[in-house]
Parts: sequence; C-alpha cells; structure tokens
Amino acid sequence: MLGSAVLDVCIGIVFVFVLVSIICTAVREGLDGWFKTRAAYLHYAIRELLHYRTSPELVGKLFNHPLIYGLFQGKYEPPEDHRSPGALTSGANLPSYIPSHSFALALMDLAARGPQQTGALAASGSSAISLENVRANVSKLGNPEVERVLLTAIDTAQGDLDKAVKSVEAWYDSAMDRVSGWYRRTTQWVLLCVALFVAVALNINTISIVHYLSQDGKARAAVVD
Repeated sequence: MLGSAVLDVCIGIVFVFVLVSIICTAVREGLDGWFKTRAAYLHYAIRELLHYRTSPELVGKLFNHPLIYGLFQGKYEPPEDHRSPGALTSGANLPSYIPSHSFALALMDLAARGPQQTGALAASGSSAISLENVRANVSKLGNPEVERVLLTAIDTAQGDLDKAVKSVEAWYDSAMDRVSGWYRRTTQWVLLCVALFVAVALNINTISIVHYLSQDGKARAAVVD
C-alpha cells in the first residue's frame, strides 16, 4: 500500500512537470508566432552567407526572386538593424523557411540571367540556366565571395548541372545547421525564463505538491486517473 502511494505521488509529480512544460512550450511558440523570430534568424543567416556587408544588393535580389518571393507576403524590406537577432527579434513578413533547392536554383538563375528577365529573352532561350551561362555571367552578381562558391560548384560538378545545384544546396544547408544551433540556444534561454515565470505565477512548489498528494488520497487518485 505504501509503495502504491509513493508511486501515485511520483506519477502526480510527473504529470505536473509535463503539464508545465507544455504550457512553457506553448508560450514560446506563441511568442515566436507573434515576433516571427525564426524568420529573423533565417534572414540574418542568409545575409551572412551572401556577405551582406560587402555586397548588400545580392540579398535583395535573392528575396525578390520569384522562387523566394512567393514564400512570404508583402514587399521585401531589409531591417535597419544588422546585428545578430535576439530572443524576441521581429522577422516582420519574411519567410521562416526557405527550401535549399529553391535557394540554389534562385542563386544559379541570378548568376545566369540576372535579377530580371524580359519576355523576349525568355522566349528566345538564349539565357537558359546552364553551367556555361553561369560561369560566363557570374561576375554580374557583384559579389566575389558568392561568385567563388558558384565557380567551385561548377568546377566540381564535372559538367552536370544537377551536381552543381546539389553543391550549392549543401553549402546552404551547412549554414542552416548553424542557424538551428543559434535558435535552439536562444529557445532554451527563453524557455528557462518562461518556466521561472510560470513557476512563480502559479506557485508551483514540488514539496507542497508532494505533501498534498501524499495526504489527500482522492486528489492523488484523480491525478493518476
């Protein structure tokens, strides 16, 4: 009987901890949905990836490309604050996720055909995306660092456009892995602050809960059920 009561109290404590963790996670997701922090982290990572400080124009061209522009609403407006995002930095209307394939194709298209394409040029087929066109026009990006990445992808592709695209995708994914680490560490700090606030606001005291459940059999049974 004693062992059963102790087990029931342990179940009750686990239930309370799980319930509080769900509340904290819901609050964090609500804050992220309101501020769109993921979008801010993604935008910052892409700016760093494309060397925004030396060539700011390429970031705007990428976000205005049809493959990327369709992933968010409104017009692309770069933030005035270029520092790394914080726990509650707003991502405005920017996308929270950009597929690696869309990023790679958009960047290759910008290198081969530039930011805009007239109907006449598109119909003529003279500017089709190919390794030759990317290599010939990559200097028009005006971004030496990104140009070097694309040229390296072309050199290692051995004439295969799909391999070059995959190489750019891998470059993008490696940057996104770092972003995930940044965002995860920020989320842990936010969850800690939220958990402390919830514990104080709801007066969650483990010792008091243990004492209450051990003394009140009906409450203990209700929690276990």
